[in-house]
Order: sequence, then C-alpha cells, then structure tokens
Amino acid sequence: MTTLPDQRPESLGGYVVHNLPFPKELNTETLALLKQMTPIQIEQVYSITYLHSYGQDSPFFAGLTNGVFLGSRDPKTGYTYANPRGHDMYTGEETRWVALPNEGTVHAFTVCHFGSEEFLPDCPFVL
Repeated sequence: MTTLPDQRPESLGGYVVHNLPFPKELNTETLALLKQMTPIQIEQVYSITYLHSYGQDSPFFAGLTNGVFLGSRDPKTGYTYANPRGHDMYTGEETRWVALPNEGTVHAFTVCHFGSEEFLPDCPFVL
C-alpha cells in the first residue's frame, strides 16, 4: 500500500505552509489517497490599521487632549451636558459647545427594574 510522504512545513513565497504532502508518483491508488489529505494551511502575518472617527464629538476629545473640558448646552433652556451631545434630549434643539470648569460635583443614580425575589415588589427602585 502506498502512503503519503511525511508532512513537513515548507516555505512558499515567504509564507509558512503546513500539511503539504503530495505523492511522488500519480497512479490510481495514490490519487485515491488524496481524498484523505488534511487541509493545507498557510501561516501569514495579519495586520490591520483602523481609522476611528469621533464624528460630531471630535471637539470634545480635542478639548480633553488640550486640557479643556467642553460640554454641550441647549441655547434656549440653558441645560448643560457634561458629555458631548449634538442635540438636547428634551427639546431636540441643536446644542452649542461651552467650556466647563475643571472642578464640580457629579450627581448620578441608577434605576433597578428587577431584583431578587425579595425585592421584586419594590421594583423599580432608585439606588
């Protein structure tokens, strides 16, 4: 019975090629053995350069890079967001960039809409 030669990594144009056995002589028996051949694998370097866009938030991040904290303000209501927003979430009006102070107080909360069985009657609740 004829067998395929030993598998060995080969170099093919700078790539490392794995599982590249091939019979020395082609006949009915060796051609039938090709159905048992393992898939050829090519090892190569893979590199991608990503281009990220900050879009309409670009002034916010450019400000942070230069030590300036920018916020967004609705010109009609005066409501100010400490994060970049193109439009006010209540009125839909376009906001304007404003410089914010480097010190302040952060107010935050979380609304829990579900909890363990013991707290289900209290849902939703604010933490």
